[in-house]
Amino acid sequence: MKKRLSKLIATGLLTLTVAAPTFANVDSSPGFLTGNKLIDECTNTRQFADGFCYGYITGIVDAMNMENPTCMKGGSGISVRQVHDVAVQYLQSHPADRNYSADSLVRTAINDAFSCR
Repeated sequence: MKKRLSKLIATGLLTLTVAAPTFANVDSSPGFLTGNKLIDECTNTRQFADGFCYGYITGIVDAMNMENPTCMKGGSGISVRQVHDVAVQYLQSHPADRNYSADSLVRTAINDAFSCR
């Protein structure tokens, strides 16, 4: 399980690095990419899309945990799959907001779900 998770994260980070020029000018938002682009990647069946989605969301959550270590209480049993599902569900439930940066939308989803403030 840990090997698969590590591979997913590594694939996501590699995809992020390789695809950065592609995503850089997709939409005019202040962030790296918009919620529209992230939901496309998270619901796409292309080979590396799933890894990109998991890697992007996991990176944001890791940054949030570094900023506020008490938010998700590291060892509380919250899984990568769980934060992925929370973020994707938020994006699907808020289509009017998907033009905003994906980073801000994922942060909002996690903050709402896990009471991080």
